[in-house]
Amino acid sequence: MESVEQVIECVARVERIGKRIALVFPRTATSISDFAAGMTAVVNRKQVNFGDFSSWFGRGQQYVSFRRR
Repeated sequence: MESVEQVIECVARVERIGKRIALVFPRTATSISDFAAGMTAVVNRKQVNFGDFSSWFGRGQQYVSFRRR
């Protein structure tokens, strides 16, 4: 299946990014590693646990409101 192979390649790339940033951003690297493990489990149809990656949801959602005075 081509799409499964693409997911596997994407996960491998994500893992490489995690390894490259591990010394500077260890918590982020752990989250990335947990994502890769979770996606590998998805591909292999095993029980999925995204570990520390789960806490990433909601990040990057900042809200700005303006009030006229």
